[in-house]
Amino acid sequence: MIKKAVILAGGLGKRLRPLTQNIPKPLLPLGESTILESIINYLVSYSIKEIYIACGYKHNVFKDFFKEKKFPGVKIKISIEKKRLGTVGPISLIKNDLQKPFLLINGDILTDLNIDEFNKFTLTKKAILGITTKKITVPFDFGVIKTKDNYVKTIQEKPKLKFDILTGVYILKPNIFKYIPNNQYMDIDELIKVLISNNEKISQFTLRGYWADIGRIGSYTNASKKYKKK
Repeated sequence: MIKKAVILAGGLGKRLRPLTQNIPKPLLPLGESTILESIINYLVSYSIKEIYIACGYKHNVFKDFFKEKKFPGVKIKISIEKKRLGTVGPISLIKNDLQKPFLLINGDILTDLNIDEFNKFTLTKKAILGITTKKITVPFDFGVIKTKDNYVKTIQEKPKLKFDILTGVYILKPNIFKYIPNNQYMDIDELIKVLISNNEKISQFTLRGYWADIGRIGSYTNASKKYKKK
């Protein structure tokens, strides 16, 4: 069972300006609470006992927030990056506290992913990194043809392209830190490339339930409406 989690909360929230001009994105209101509270409560529902908030931008706002807000049954710790470290670099600052498999989640993600099932799957695959993906369909606004010897053989008008996208929720084993430089900028895509080049196992768990990346005005507005109805 996963006992520790890291919430990535250090982004500048540029896509949500001007809402994030004076407040970090994870602390924006969502229903009767905030995005961050929703994520914390979600993690606590899966018996996560220790949560690290990896922040940088307006980190003092997070400190003030946790002076007022208490979450019984879970220990909250704040880790501050003094320079931008991407989506992986921040965990290098707290690697000594992450000596067992842990969950990493973006601070602008809402989901009903079953963490226990995800963890069990990752363990079964013996993966150093477990990723979650979501299937999406993207419309393509042009007709597509296939040819042979300059003769048209097939045509498909405005096909819908299907992709598996990263959802921003991961499980990492502690031995992954040998691939993560200390206090250096690194994003998840770069880490994945490094792991592949070193023949490490990366498992993919398909998320079939609710998922929303609320890092943009439109998606944030939609999520706010959904949570107001609860």
